[in-house]
Amino acid sequence: MTMEPDVFLEPWRTPAVFYHDEDICSLVARMAAMGAMSVRDFVVRYLGQKELDPAHLPFNLTAVTRLAILSGNPLEDLLANAIGGTSEAPGDIRHRGLFRGVKMHQAWIGTQKRIAPGKLLADGDDPYVRLAWRFPALPCDIETGEMLVTRCPRCVEQLRWEATEVAFCHSCRFDLRQARQAYADGETLQATRTLAGPLGLGEKALAGQPLDLPPPFGDLTLEQQVKVLGWCAQLDGMLRRTGTSSSFLNAVVGLRVAQQWPQAMSELVILTARQSWETDEKALLVLPHLVKTLQVGELKKSILPQAIELMRLAIKDRGKPPSTGRPAQYVDI
Repeated sequence: MTMEPDVFLEPWRTPAVFYHDEDICSLVARMAAMGAMSVRDFVVRYLGQKELDPAHLPFNLTAVTRLAILSGNPLEDLLANAIGGTSEAPGDIRHRGLFRGVKMHQAWIGTQKRIAPGKLLADGDDPYVRLAWRFPALPCDIETGEMLVTRCPRCVEQLRWEATEVAFCHSCRFDLRQARQAYADGETLQATRTLAGPLGLGEKALAGQPLDLPPPFGDLTLEQQVKVLGWCAQLDGMLRRTGTSSSFLNAVVGLRVAQQWPQAMSELVILTARQSWETDEKALLVLPHLVKTLQVGELKKSILPQAIELMRLAIKDRGKPPSTGRPAQYVDI
């Protein structure tokens, strides 16, 4: 539902600079602060959106268009950071949207406000929230590697876009720039940057371009690769016993596994073979079962026979202690 603003729509006397890597919600919050009003009041009065959750503003092209006029920024600059409808369903972006020419599930883009305290502190007097921080699969800032924060360290409330000042907690008014800074290790930062590129983010943005992965993942589309990365993350969780789930949210973990394929699968065979010899004779069924959960049918058909062959070799050696038994052999696809 929309409503007409109760004022004539024209640029504000003081233009609000829109940074090329800024989240649209961040610009809204900064403009609300300039007008000495709440984000909700600004969204209703100036953007004409009475029932729209501020977190979904980048998905509303009417609101984005009005925001461009009010802020005095070129519409194309804001549209570059907005999410539109697809040609199949231009008005329905609840499940899938179009971002920089790439069809994405809304879960890839996310709505949760996340911030990097140190990055906001370095912004000086005009801090702003980066667009890339919205994407839940990216655990850290793609430039500095600073880990992203989703909750206020003082009151533990989830951060919300309703906060009029982007660097303050909406609930307790804690200055988030004073929060403790933590940084990802070099491997995680590199994986984050690699994943950001195909999503249309970062210095090496190649929106929609599939990731450069070894066979059998290299020939998949980006959407298929994203599903596989979640699956690879679960495989890593089984190896490390961390319980990592098969989810796009864990794509950075899965990327490391996919880049080293098939090492992870061979390691899981050795691990399950050892467990089968020591405690659980059904442990060898883990890998074939895991392969069957793959959401990419063609890939499942190519990997399942390989997994079964690895299991066969491991079963053949069952009964021998892991220290003397022959390690599982990998059969090239």
